[in-house]
Amino acid sequence: MNTKMRLFSLFLLATIFAVGLASATTLAQWNLTTNGIASNINANINAGDFTAGSGVSAITFTVDGATTNGWTINANKDANDYYQITLSPKTGYNLVINSINFGERRTLDGITKYTVEWSKNFDFSSATTIATVVVPSDNNERISNITGLNINVNNSETIYIRWFGYSANAAGTPTWRVNDNTLNIEGTATVVSTPST
Repeated sequence: MNTKMRLFSLFLLATIFAVGLASATTLAQWNLTTNGIASNINANINAGDFTAGSGVSAITFTVDGATTNGWTINANKDANDYYQITLSPKTGYNLVINSINFGERRTLDGITKYTVEWSKNFDFSSATTIATVVVPSDNNERISNITGLNINVNNSETIYIRWFGYSANAAGTPTWRVNDNTLNIEGTATVVSTPST
């Protein structure tokens, strides 16, 4: 094997190794069986609790997941009817979110549509919609994987991710649940590069 071939082989192996190190991993997950606290959190990020907006009931956590009721019957989302999580890189790191994975289930009088959106603003202004889903007319559990996102969250920024449920079949107590042990965020956390002087 000549020198050029050896150097090329070493370069190829180094590239494969570097790509492997930077590949997406679980940044945080939320079990949602006893509380909304995140677990399995990447050492270089902060992950906020799973919470609900003021337009729906307080969250009930059970072995099946996190449930609320009171979702709007309106055909358009209500700004106060949502679930939310937050992520932020720790000092000296940047964050890239590649996928959001979760399972959900509605009661038969529950929501028939939901959107998943994100914003880097506390008041959720300038939000970006990453999924709009029409929910089947059943009460089966469903798995959702929103992939290929490539959302950059820079050092000192926080990302707010919300699930807005709406168009419920009945007023009063239409229920929607995020299933136990299904919610996780995948991506990478990398050291902030400093320009050379």
